[in-house]
Parts: sequence; structure tokens; C-alpha cells
Amino acid sequence: MGKLSWMNDGLMDRNKTTTNLFVYGTLMPGEANHGQIENYVRASRRGTVEGVLIDLGRFPALVRGRGIVKGVLLEVDEEALAITDRIEGFVPERARCLYLREEVIVRLEEGQEMAAWTYVFADPDSVAGRPSLIVSEIEGTPVFAWRRQQ
Repeated sequence: MGKLSWMNDGLMDRNKTTTNLFVYGTLMPGEANHGQIENYVRASRRGTVEGVLIDLGRFPALVRGRGIVKGVLLEVDEEALAITDRIEGFVPERARCLYLREEVIVRLEEGQEMAAWTYVFADPDSVAGRPSLIVSEIEGTPVFAWRRQQ
């Protein structure tokens, strides 16, 4: 999704490909799985996507629906996607996965919109009866967040 330059052993690496990844649960900074990708993170900003966040106990599930889901937009080295795919149980060549990696539009706090990858629960019908992680409401639209992230 873009190119990024940064200092690496005193040299600029202008050829490192980065991509945007929207995270809303255990991959967020400070959460259980973030340590597995933190060395690949180049920038992070708070943002939201459309959808509903379902409580699965140890982790949340993003499903399509009417709502706003809070999370973090990470700019990561493209290699991080192989790690997050493994964490989220996404294998493109497999018929059934836990999550699917899909491109979404993220609205940043400053109002800009950016395209990013995120993980959507692959079988939303199986979690239909589970509680959602609603934390507030904006003009009648529910707002969802993992562990009451603000």
C-alpha cells in the first residue's frame, strides 16, 4: 500500500514495502499478540471501521453490521501479514478459516479515510448469539471496543 523510509543501522531503506493493518483486539499495542509484530510496526493511529465486535472470551470477532468498531491503524512492514495471518488462522488456500483478511476503509480520528487490511470473522452465523462489545453510542449508532479501549 505504500513505501516507507526509516533509519536502519544508520542507512535509509527506501525499498521496504509497508501496508496498513487495522487491529481491534489482541494485536493492538499493549495486548497479548502485539509483541509478535511490534518490530514490524512503523506507525500507529487510532481509527474506526464499520461493523460489530463480538465477545468470544479471550479475543473479539469483527463481523459485518451496523456499528462503529474502535481500533488502531498500524503501518507495518509487509512481512507482518504472514505473522498476523497465522495468529488469526487465515490460510488463503484453505476452504475454511477462523478469520478472513479483507480490505476495509478506516476513518482516522483526524477525519481522513485510509484503506487497510483487517480480519473479519469467517463464520458470523456461528457467533450470532454471543454478546457484543458495545461501549457507547453516537447519534443512535452503537460503538464497539475490545476491553473498553478509548
